[in-house]
Amino acid sequence: MTFNAMLRDAGIDPREVSLLRHQTRRNGMTPHDLRSQSLVRFERYQATQQDRPVFRNPRYWASFVSPDDHETVFVGLYAVNMRRDHVIDWPDDLGATADAAAVGAGKDVPYFFWHTELKDVLRDQIGHLRIEWGDSLRSWAQHAAHNDKRIVPGTRAPTDATAHRLSVLGFTQTHATKKLTRFDRGTVTLYVKNATTRLPIVIHPYYETRLAELRTVPGVTLDTPFGYYINSNLSAFPRWRDAGRATPSRYGIDLSCDDDAASTALTAFLDANGTIPTADGPVIIGGPPNAERTQRETLRLARIGQGRFRRDLFEIWGGRCAVSGVALPEFLRASHILAWQHAIDTERLDPYNGLLLGAHLDALFDAYLIGFDDDGRLLRSTQVGQDMLAAVGIEASIARLGAIDARHRPYLAQHRARMR
Repeated sequence: MTFNAMLRDAGIDPREVSLLRHQTRRNGMTPHDLRSQSLVRFERYQATQQDRPVFRNPRYWASFVSPDDHETVFVGLYAVNMRRDHVIDWPDDLGATADAAAVGAGKDVPYFFWHTELKDVLRDQIGHLRIEWGDSLRSWAQHAAHNDKRIVPGTRAPTDATAHRLSVLGFTQTHATKKLTRFDRGTVTLYVKNATTRLPIVIHPYYETRLAELRTVPGVTLDTPFGYYINSNLSAFPRWRDAGRATPSRYGIDLSCDDDAASTALTAFLDANGTIPTADGPVIIGGPPNAERTQRETLRLARIGQGRFRRDLFEIWGGRCAVSGVALPEFLRASHILAWQHAIDTERLDPYNGLLLGAHLDALFDAYLIGFDDDGRLLRSTQVGQDMLAAVGIEASIARLGAIDARHRPYLAQHRARMR
């Protein structure tokens, strides 16, 4: 992993970044010491530079300090803007006395002031991330695009700020791999990515069914458009079914929390939605693995059109309503063709005993008011007129399943037999 890869992960082009390694020692003080004493003075020290392309041309400075000669520690990504009209009337903040001359006084090359703004990008790596600067220690300011720095192994696992927030909220670290660290609290399990700061928290994929509510949690950010995070190390989460992958994998929902308040709000949301009541008993989302419980809860989730059954239907139907083609997850329902009460367990979990339908179609299909023939054409009950369907946006004469497999047909035939 390299620093430029981290920048790209965060949506920053390395061509827009300069790297600054503050390492000078004057009067027994280093920039690392200065920053420890006063962030304001450190940032003023950093912002006072000569007019050189390495400072002037990029949009950002990636700032590093050296606690010792062998360390290069990240202290922030700054947006920069040169201010030629700003009068420099303060002495060098690094070890200078209060009555010393202003920075650059008497020198042939003048100094200028850059307005700097600490960005949120990579903020959780401040004080933790270490890079290998290389042999050219005297070259303390470099263009990132021409000098891709390696991350020091082990300095990013897991993201310290995220791990600390979770520990304060009562989570315990229970397992770690190279890419992911697992945290548990009661019945809630989640993961923290070790190799990237983008959307670092991964939660159970069931919460896709609560996506609209999840997006309203203050300070929580998800990808738009929505997508799953796939990684075989998500051992507590369901398997990802994809014929195109050479090896089995697992999946979850990745997101980020802006601050402590957002982490607290997310935890409350997971707690409140972590148990689902069903006619066969409650379903606990996540929690310690147990083969018997997992199979039992897989069936319970399938009964309400969730869990693995729902994911399988998303796979078959490409994440779209089988009739309308709408691709909005919150609107889609995993509908059994042969109803739960008429099926055996293998049929209940069979994805070909299911259709991915928009909520209005699902309601009509579940009540046997519409059905489909063996070619996928929509059929309507004698109780439903074309005008009634048209009123909810269904054109009965042309509506049909977008695709159909031979394995759907026996189930569709049994559904048709119950239409009135």
